Amino acid sequence: MRSTQTVLVLAALSIAGCGDSKDDEDANNSPVADAGVNQAITSTSLVTLNGAGSYDPDGDPMTYHWALDAVPDGSGLMDTEAPFLVNDERDAVTSFTADVEGTYVVSLIVSDAFGASSKPDRMTVSVQSASRPVADAGTDQSTAVGAVVTLDGSASTDASDRELTYAWSVAQAPAHSAITSLTGADTVAPTLTPDTSGLYLIALVVNNGLEDSTADTVVVRAAATESDIPVAVAGDDIAGEDCTNIVLDGSGSYDPNDQPLTYLWDLESRPADSSATTDTFADRTASVTTFYPDTTGDYVVSLAVHDGAGWSVPDQTTISVTERDFNTPPAVNPGAGQDVAGGSAICEESAYDYVCNYCEAVTVTVGTDAFVNDPEADTVSLLWTAESDGIAIHSPTSLETAVVFSGAAPSEPGACEPNVYTMRLTATDCTGASTSQLVTHIVNCCGYSSSDVVDTDSPS
Repeated sequence: MRSTQTVLVLAALSIAGCGDSKDDEDANNSPVADAGVNQAITSTSLVTLNGAGSYDPDGDPMTYHWALDAVPDGSGLMDTEAPFLVNDERDAVTSFTADVEGTYVVSLIVSDAFGASSKPDRMTVSVQSASRPVADAGTDQSTAVGAVVTLDGSASTDASDRELTYAWSVAQAPAHSAITSLTGADTVAPTLTPDTSGLYLIALVVNNGLEDSTADTVVVRAAATESDIPVAVAGDDIAGEDCTNIVLDGSGSYDPNDQPLTYLWDLESRPADSSATTDTFADRTASVTTFYPDTTGDYVVSLAVHDGAGWSVPDQTTISVTERDFNTPPAVNPGAGQDVAGGSAICEESAYDYVCNYCEAVTVTVGTDAFVNDPEADTVSLLWTAESDGIAIHSPTSLETAVVFSGAAPSEPGACEPNVYTMRLTATDCTGASTSQLVTHIVNCCGYSSSDVVDTDSPS
């Protein structure tokens, strides 16, 4: 009977990998993850993981992310916030401490500096007591449909060197496969002939004459043949208007074997003056999504679909965009002006007038009560600008931002001078129409004379 632990392993390894993506017009190859070979240890202890075999075809720097996909019954590692003892986001080599006997499934994904991620690579760690034999199903293999694959359980061991018997089984096969068992399933080296593309999960249990080992698994990936590859249908060419959501429908895509599909939209080309990127899709992974062109011209988008075993040939469609024949500029309110206490500065008498120093600069937050609204719900860009001297804006393109007012000064001792600072908030919609409004802030700077300063060193 298959144990709960084995079911967890099978469920974890049934996850399909993600395809490569492209963040801009320049091609970027996805890195390849290598989580290392399966491990078998004879007691709960520290397990070292090594993903140093991972690589990026372009030589880009990589970051690493290790994850536990499944743990044995009774393990608390899934409830641990940080099961890995080294930074699991960046280090190729990390470790975790196995807390119960059984099989742990570990996955590794690597990402390059441009955001492209690898498919997850998985390995298993089998933790068994010294009295039980240890099954080793060998390394994962890749092959073609119809090719004979020979598996190898000869690395299985028994601490007392007792003779082992072997029991291989097909734990998981692609949905349209008719394979339920292996040829020579009771031998050390059985064979498998994949009859359809996809992932085959093969389990091995060995027996030393006293008890069974925990199951160890090996993955056989059968590459898709031309007749198995899914077909992407991006839809007919589309005519639309700029600054308007264009609906893209890839729901006509299909798989010859009726396998479920995942979707990936990409931007192949755009007009020279467009700023569109892959972020312009509402959801790149949806069968039906929208694209928001920011200027007139032709945009070429593509759709590729994945059936869990292979990617389709990308299908392209062209979006021909003309200028929208209506538009209402955005409405802008920069919020209320602020009246700020700016401190004080000393004033010295000079002839018939006073010469006063500046008060210290003050920092305030503006825009907390500002708002911008576009009637057509266009994408709107914001810009704060200074209309008077002494204004430094930290984040000019954010609605709410910190602003430093400097240069405020009093006019004479005993007077608090209101220093005026004027700012402008401008909102520009996707079509280029803009609206702006001014707001005035006051910084009050008070003066005092040197005679008002108490000399603490003089006798009273």
